[in-house]
Amino acid sequence: MKKKINRIGLLVAILLQLCSMSRAQLVCFSDAEKFDKTFNSFLLIGKVSQQTYTVTCYNKEYVLHIYNDRLEVQKNIVLDFLPNKCELMEAFIYDNNSIVLLYKYIDKGIGYAEYANLNLDGLLKRQSIVFEKKTNLFKGDVDEFNWAISDDKKQFVIYNAKQRQSSFQIQYCFNTADSLSAIHNLSVPTNEIAILSKFVLNKEGVLAMFIQDVSSAMDKPFSHALATIDIKSASIGFSSIPIPLNAYALEHIITPHAVSNQFILSLIIKSKAKQVNKELQLFQIAVQGAKANLLASYAFNSVALFAHMPIGKSNDFQQFHLSKALCKTDGSIFLELENYYETSRVVNMGGFSVMAFGSAPMSNTKTIREFHYGPLLVLNLDKEGSIKWQSLVDKEQFSQDDEGYFSSYSTVLSGGNILYFYSTVGSDKIRGQLVAVDAETGKLDLEPLRSYKNETSEWVPRSAMQISANELLIPCIKKKQLYLTKLIF
Repeated sequence: MKKKINRIGLLVAILLQLCSMSRAQLVCFSDAEKFDKTFNSFLLIGKVSQQTYTVTCYNKEYVLHIYNDRLEVQKNIVLDFLPNKCELMEAFIYDNNSIVLLYKYIDKGIGYAEYANLNLDGLLKRQSIVFEKKTNLFKGDVDEFNWAISDDKKQFVIYNAKQRQSSFQIQYCFNTADSLSAIHNLSVPTNEIAILSKFVLNKEGVLAMFIQDVSSAMDKPFSHALATIDIKSASIGFSSIPIPLNAYALEHIITPHAVSNQFILSLIIKSKAKQVNKELQLFQIAVQGAKANLLASYAFNSVALFAHMPIGKSNDFQQFHLSKALCKTDGSIFLELENYYETSRVVNMGGFSVMAFGSAPMSNTKTIREFHYGPLLVLNLDKEGSIKWQSLVDKEQFSQDDEGYFSSYSTVLSGGNILYFYSTVGSDKIRGQLVAVDAETGKLDLEPLRSYKNETSEWVPRSAMQISANELLIPCIKKKQLYLTKLIF
C-alpha cells in the first residue's frame, strides 16, 4: 500500500513538473464564421462575468457576439442602430456592467461622432450624438473626430481637432448614465499648432498630446511641446510644456505614469543635419509645474541599446521603431522597439497588356510590396532613465501584399513576467510562439504551445487581447473564415 502511495506521489510530481515546463496551451476554439479581411472587420471588446464579447462587420452589418468561457456562442445580436457607413469603431467594458461603443460616420454631407451604451446582454441602454459637422463635399471624411480612453476605462473624451489649427473642441464623460458635458472650445496660446498624435487620457482626467508650434516654424523649426488639458479643472484650459529638442521628432509614444499625475514621453529623433543616425530620448513630464525633465538619451548605434544584437542586414539598427511603452508603479518603464521595414520590387508577369485602343502595348508588370518584421528589443529603464536590462526576442516574419496583417506581436502582463505572442509568418508550417521575459532580470523563456487545432492557421497577433490575468484571446483567419482561440498561460 505504501509503495502504491509513493508511486502515485511520484506520478503527481512528474505531472506537476510537466505542467510547469509547458504552461502555455490553447484550450478553446470558437466556431468559424465567414470573413474576408479585405472587406470585413472584427473588434475584440473584453471579458466580464465569464462572458467574452466581440463585434464583427460583414457586408456592412455589425453583430455583437457573446461567448461563454469555452468560446461557445451564447448570443448573436445585430447592432441595427449602427449606420452602415461607420468609418471607425472602438469598444470597451465600462465599470464591469456595460459596453461602450464609440464610432463616427458621414450621412448626407454631415459628419457625426456618437457613442452607445449597451448592457451585458447586448441591449441598447442609451445612444448619444456628440458632434455634428458639415463636411467638405470633396473630402468627405470625419478625420477630425477622435477619442481617448483612460487605462482604467473609467472615463473617455471625444474631441474635434484638425491636424493644424489654433483651437479645438472636446467633450468628456465620467458616467455613461449621464449626458456628456457641454462642448468646450479651447484656444491655443499661439497662432497655429500641428497636432502630431492622438490624445492620451490618464486616470486623473488629464489629456496630453504631442504638438509642434507651426506659427514659429521659421524661427524654431523644431519647437515641440507636450500640450496638457485638465478636464476635471473648474476652468478647463490649455497648457503647453516645451520639449527641449534641437532635432526633428520622427516617432513618439506618450505613456501615463502608473501612479502620479505625470507622463513619460518616448521619442526617436533625428538631427537637423542629413544624417541617418537617430537617437532615443525619454522625458518625464510633470503636469503640475509644467516641467519636462530629460531622463535619458541613447544614440541608435549605442552599445547600451543593442549589446546583444549581431549586426546584419535584417538587424539594421536604424530599422527599429517605437512600438509600446509600459509604466510601472515605481516609475520605471518597459520600452519595446520592433525591427520592421518595407521593400517593393517590380516583376515581369510575361507578355504584354494594352492600355487603350490605339495605344502601344505595355510590358505586363506587377509591383510587389514586401513586409519584414524582425526582432523585438525590450528595454527596462529605471525611473532615472538608466537601462537595467535589455532582451531581444529573435523573431523573423515576412509577407507580401498584405500590409503585414499577420505579423508583429502582442504583449501580455502576467505576474512577474511580460509575455510576447507572435507567429512564424513566412514559413510553410505556421506556429504560434510565446516568449516569457522575467520582469526583474530580462531572462527569456520560450513557452511551447500545446493543444493545436490547426497548425496552418494564420494568427493575427497584433489584434490579440488579454481578457484576464492568465488568458489571451487571439483572432485567427483561414480560408476566408474567422475564429477565436484562447491561450491559457
